[in-house]
Amino acid sequence: MKQNLSVFPTTSFIRVFCLLAFVFATTSGFTESQKNLTVGKVPDNIKVLLADYSQHINSGKTSYPSFYTNSLKVLIKDRRDYYNELYKTGLHTNLTSIQSGFHFETASVSLSMNQLHIELLETVTMFGYPILDQAENYPMISAARWAITNTNNDNVKQALEKYVASTADAVNYSIFNGAETVFRVQHSIDISIKGGQLQFVKDEFTDKEIDNGDGFDNVAWVNNVPIRSKPDLTSMPDYIIYNTPVEVLGQQLLDDYTRAYGESVPLAITASFTYARTSAANYRVYSSNTTKKCPGNSSIFQDTAYYNQLAAYKAVWMTTGCDDCTDYVSQALRQGGFPTDTIWKFSPAPGTYTWRVADYSSNPQGLFYWLDNTWAATTQYTSSTSLQLGDLMTDSYYWDGVRYHGAGHVVIVTRISPVKYSGHTNDRKDYLLSSSPSLSWFWHIKDNLFH
Repeated sequence: MKQNLSVFPTTSFIRVFCLLAFVFATTSGFTESQKNLTVGKVPDNIKVLLADYSQHINSGKTSYPSFYTNSLKVLIKDRRDYYNELYKTGLHTNLTSIQSGFHFETASVSLSMNQLHIELLETVTMFGYPILDQAENYPMISAARWAITNTNNDNVKQALEKYVASTADAVNYSIFNGAETVFRVQHSIDISIKGGQLQFVKDEFTDKEIDNGDGFDNVAWVNNVPIRSKPDLTSMPDYIIYNTPVEVLGQQLLDDYTRAYGESVPLAITASFTYARTSAANYRVYSSNTTKKCPGNSSIFQDTAYYNQLAAYKAVWMTTGCDDCTDYVSQALRQGGFPTDTIWKFSPAPGTYTWRVADYSSNPQGLFYWLDNTWAATTQYTSSTSLQLGDLMTDSYYWDGVRYHGAGHVVIVTRISPVKYSGHTNDRKDYLLSSSPSLSWFWHIKDNLFH
């Protein structure tokens, strides 16, 4: 495809000359015996090309239309439309900005005949504000008020009133501060070099990782046509919340809270505390959406520069290597008020089994066994829509013959409206719950643990 020179009448000859120089500079870095560049070594002109791609994603506009085949133009429009759809339909949020950025340090570049092939990572940062204008109109708050009027159990009423207060604070935070979402997208890009013309001819990508189910942002090519594998946005928590009758949501909450708080469970322990949900959720500051890899496992994203540097905590995560999800959640629970004891503690290094492993083993005790048998602290939710700040999600469970208990990979809920979580292994900060989640078990941490 030839560039439409009439668009730039005063600079057309300069642009043609620059493009020819671009091709020469790009291909001259390769020799017949060297078809690959060192990882992270990307020619400056390729960086310019990719920077225009990012600009195209961010604004829908390009400075060089001839860099893109028709299929790529369609693909870029699809990406922008999809991100808007994801926010509006799946998150009930208005998308206000998209920021694409390629990470050249991750790139591998190779030359085959007249085609460049590039493998590299991109982060896509989306930002927007909830469509909701005030917390009182949030459907789950209305549902909780319905549930309060439909129970005579004082414990359940008290717990639901706490739910209303906690959820209202979380929703207001989103209304005033907006909602940011970061995808890590791995690309496989082909660029043709023909007759002095560079063009993106193919871009296949995915954001699927070990902890996000089928992912959100996946495009494969079939018969030279980009095909998106789109998640079911109508199965995401916020879509369900805004498209389910309040009475149905209210009955669900009432059932969950009656099961959790309907009967007083005497405990042998006399100490008590109030679980500070916001404090636990604010532990998000000790994670990130990094593009750095764990030194011991190239499939895990990890940057310990964001971790809590408290010496006792650091002694744990330095020894757990690439697998510290329970350590992170334990730290968050500690910040939320859970007291340490001889079983659950971060010292002596590298921390007790209970602090480091989420399973329901009794000897040694895993985190969920300790939570249930020391504090009677967890109750399984029937749906992700009931989640509060400070609640937990896992990718597996344990059945003891009476009830389910959490186990496996564990994360903590850190945002509401939209529902998001934070955790380690991978490092995630305010990440979306997929419509086909690997994190498919939802655990309520009780507020008033002692009656």
